[in-house]
Amino acid sequence: MKKISSILLALMLFGLSFGQEDQNFNMSDEESAEFEKQMMEALEQMMSSTAELQDAYKFNGMVTLKTESDGEEPMTMELWMGSDGNFGMSGLPGQEAENAFVVYDKNQSAMFMFMEEQGQKFAMSMGMPGGMAGKEVKSKEIELEKGKKKKKILDYKCVEYRLDSPYKKVTYWITQEKSNELKSIQDLMINMELFNDAEHLTEYGVILGMETENLLMESSSSNEVVALDNMANFVFYASDYELMSLKELMEMEKSMMETPQD
Repeated sequence: MKKISSILLALMLFGLSFGQEDQNFNMSDEESAEFEKQMMEALEQMMSSTAELQDAYKFNGMVTLKTESDGEEPMTMELWMGSDGNFGMSGLPGQEAENAFVVYDKNQSAMFMFMEEQGQKFAMSMGMPGGMAGKEVKSKEIELEKGKKKKKILDYKCVEYRLDSPYKKVTYWITQEKSNELKSIQDLMINMELFNDAEHLTEYGVILGMETENLLMESSSSNEVVALDNMANFVFYASDYELMSLKELMEMEKSMMETPQD
């Protein structure tokens, strides 16, 4: 049981911290204190979600994203698009999460994680402040340096764009071609925040790949769209899952750990 909340907590912290590493180093003490306050308020909101499950979630398109990180096996995630604005995700890292399914419910500003353990089905919910919740994104000017390298992703011609800082180097692979499927990919990546700063880079085109070198951690990672199926239809039935918030789940796990085992 404790592995379930650990996975969801990791996803939650990812949503809170994604794209913040550069900004944190440039903050004054006052700005840093305010930022930490906002983070704690967001954390409380996320842990105390009162969102309600739908009986079923319908999806009508799927993007496949390949992710690679230093020292880890490549991972493939399936990202599902719903006509009602919701998004789904499967193929999470780790053996404990291989059968998990995540739904981002934009109407309720919430995320649900569905898992089955020892024959029992659980649905954990948490509030999602920020981009994943569909809130207004603050404008931010970002200037990219156009590189000379080119490559094809999904048969689209992509050009290399770079964004360097003292802490990391990012290479974006961007296409300026236009199509309905590219629009679907862009909407998905912006709402799920899978490509850092994607919402601020739309003037350059559609991001289909990203490579990041973290100079502080001496590590690197990459994400690339490897497939799109606009005709894929999928219904996830949620009515037989027991719903609880992450806070409730963690309290239950704590109680179980404190109970002596026979």
